[in-house]
Amino acid sequence: MAEIVLSPTSAFAGIPRGRSGQTDGPPGVIASERTDLAMATIIARKGQSAALRDTVREIYGLKLPIRPTWVGNDELAFLWSGPDQWLALATGTIGPLSPLRERVGVRAFASFEDAASETTASKALTPPFPTRGRGSPAGGFVDIETELRESIGAFAAISAQGDGRAVLRLSGPNVHDTLAKGLPIDLHESAFKPGDVAITQIAHIGVTIRQIDSSPTYEIILARSLSLSFWSWLVASSGEFGLDFT
Repeated sequence: MAEIVLSPTSAFAGIPRGRSGQTDGPPGVIASERTDLAMATIIARKGQSAALRDTVREIYGLKLPIRPTWVGNDELAFLWSGPDQWLALATGTIGPLSPLRERVGVRAFASFEDAASETTASKALTPPFPTRGRGSPAGGFVDIETELRESIGAFAAISAQGDGRAVLRLSGPNVHDTLAKGLPIDLHESAFKPGDVAITQIAHIGVTIRQIDSSPTYEIILARSLSLSFWSWLVASSGEFGLDFT
């Protein structure tokens, strides 16, 4: 009997890359799928919230946010997801088992701006993450669930989320105009800025949105099962500006 080999499938499989909607001039919205992310939820155990925050700060050099913000960089980030709850996102070079903490060092950042400044100044975070699942020559994403269970599992419940969620990065000169058609929060720079997070909905689809930079660039995190419904809305809403799916 032939061996059955399963391969990962994009949440947006079947959607052609390239332009849609208005094709004259540069695109107003640029979209790309984040296929390099491993994700896990972190929920503090009863009475362990302070110990959890202290341990994360000591091991990973990051202060878990206590309001709707995120801290970290492209390799490791913690997003506020509610009282005593966070979503961890990680990427990394595939290789031998090596703790995440060796990549990010032990410096504690007081704010998103401090972390972003440090990340810009130094990109030399070299030892790779533990890996499993999708995304490597051996088939593995970084194994953030195992890493977090080993480092902070005494203080929090950890659950992998990567296979259940899809992530789109959106940018472009008309990204605000497009999102305003379905997003009920104010994205003006005075109300929502780099480092901010919101748990909300777009066109009745539950999402987490975080702002990456002041370009502005956003990441939309949503249930994988609703990714094509979200895409249908995005194509329709960005049509007058032109959408480029890269």
